[in-house]
This record gives sequence, C-alpha cells and structure tokens, in this order.
Amino acid sequence: MVDMADKARVLLRGLLREFRHLGDGQLKRNIRFSWRNVPAYNQVREDFNLMKDCTNKDDIDDCILNCELYLSYLHAVRREKELEEKYKSVGERPLEEIAAKVGLKLPEIYQDRRDS
Repeated sequence: MVDMADKARVLLRGLLREFRHLGDGQLKRNIRFSWRNVPAYNQVREDFNLMKDCTNKDDIDDCILNCELYLSYLHAVRREKELEEKYKSVGERPLEEIAAKVGLKLPEIYQDRRDS
C-alpha cells in the first residue's frame, strides 16, 4: 500500500511540474519564471502544510483528493493548449490539405465518360 507521505510527495512534484509548464511561455519571451510566482502555489503550499499537521484521516484524504483534481485540471489545460497549437487554423485551407492533416484521403471524384 502506498504511504500517504509518498502519495503527497508525488502529488506535489506533479503540481510543481505543471506549474513549470505554465511558465514555458514566459521562458520563451526571456522572462525569468519561478513557480513560486504562480498564484495557486501559495494555496497548494498551505494545503500541504495543513496536511502535514493534520491527524484526521478524512481531512488528509480530502486534501489529497483536491490536489489530485487540481493536478488533473492543470494537465488537461496544458494538453488542450498543446493540441490547439498543433491543429490551429491558419486561414482557409483546401479540403484535401485538411483531410491529409488528420490522416485521411479524399475519394476520387467520379466523372462520367459521356460528360467529357
């Protein structure tokens, strides 16, 4: 069984990793970034400090659940931004190009020999 301290450590590392990804845009613009400047960091730090001092198992489970949900949310937001960047639209594109981008090929257009 996983110890609560180990689970909390893994959660904290995951949250800090996601906070770092939040700052990737700032790093590209040569702005110094620290995850300590992320507003949610202070709340997460307070939650973990409360969890460290707490003896009630239900309160600890609630705190871990909240952190897991927040970590999942941050991961989903980051993944959504990655997908938007990958598939973002650049004006009008031909239908063949759009189909090729998602791995499809348009069928040949049938032309009757009598029409040509």
